[in-house]
Amino acid sequence: EAGDEFIEFVGAVFDLRQSIERSIGTHDFKVFDDIRDMISSIKEKDNQHKLARVVSGYAWPWHTKPDSKSDQKYDIEIDGLKLIWNSTTKDWVNSPNAINEVECIHTVQGYDLNYVGVIIGPELYYDEAKNKLLVHKDKYFDTNGRNGISDPKELEGYIKNIYKTLLTRGILGTYVYVHDPALRKYLKEFLVDQSSKAEPKTAVLSPYAGEMVSIDLFDSIGCGELMHANTASEETIDVPAWLIKPGAKYFALRTRGDSMNELGINDGDIILCQKNFQAASGSNAVVMIGDDATLKHIKVEKGSLVLIPRSTNKEHEIRRLTEDDEFKVLGVFVCKLETG
Repeated sequence: EAGDEFIEFVGAVFDLRQSIERSIGTHDFKVFDDIRDMISSIKEKDNQHKLARVVSGYAWPWHTKPDSKSDQKYDIEIDGLKLIWNSTTKDWVNSPNAINEVECIHTVQGYDLNYVGVIIGPELYYDEAKNKLLVHKDKYFDTNGRNGISDPKELEGYIKNIYKTLLTRGILGTYVYVHDPALRKYLKEFLVDQSSKAEPKTAVLSPYAGEMVSIDLFDSIGCGELMHANTASEETIDVPAWLIKPGAKYFALRTRGDSMNELGINDGDIILCQKNFQAASGSNAVVMIGDDATLKHIKVEKGSLVLIPRSTNKEHEIRRLTEDDEFKVLGVFVCKLETG
């Protein structure tokens, strides 16, 4: 559903074409700093939509395959989280335990998923000094691919094409965790650069863009320090109907501050939010704290809610809310409607 623009965006990322304008439109695309958050978000999407799966490049050996002589009970370990490759090669996408497993290109190619979570493994990394994507051959464990290619440039292209394919499996959304910190930083900066160019997020490309829905507009929400929330709507804003899911409730907010500018949300922008009092960990949520409101990336932990800024301004700090704090999640960020 993202269309050709998203395909071009993925290609531009891996071809390092930063200067060429690309957009993700309204595709639900997120880059995660925490692998657990991404896995949790994909499972949440599977509960909502079905057919949400986690995939990766073949960057870890397959210890748990049926004919393996290894005693190791897991295949992938990232920051202490242990995962396993697919337990079957036959129709893995629809197998009973698929949501708890990770698949590579060989079994997922040709399938369409509602949501795909892509782990970009340690075999691909970004050299900031040279501005190049490079490959660690010894961290790529597909023997057919590794042993059959002797030219490093050919292997680099082969692995990049694998990820281009994996990143285009999701119909509704694509979630990404990148093992290499420099590559993760590059991808997030590339995403912010593209998001800031969408005004609004490619709504004009939809065949339904002419049909509009009136949404209450509230003033305002803090994207920085907490800001007193105006709970009375004094105006409305017209939103393309294709952004509105049947049965869901929405509201619009005018933002203040720069604590979410990595998402392209700047001071004075108007954003669309969907009401959701149980927003998933890893989402960008509107949170009421007493009479004040703020938009932050949230992480749900036992007994607490962590508010995480996504900003180039390092003065913004992470805040942890506990059961002693008076807070309530109101909704989740959908997209930016207007630039302030």
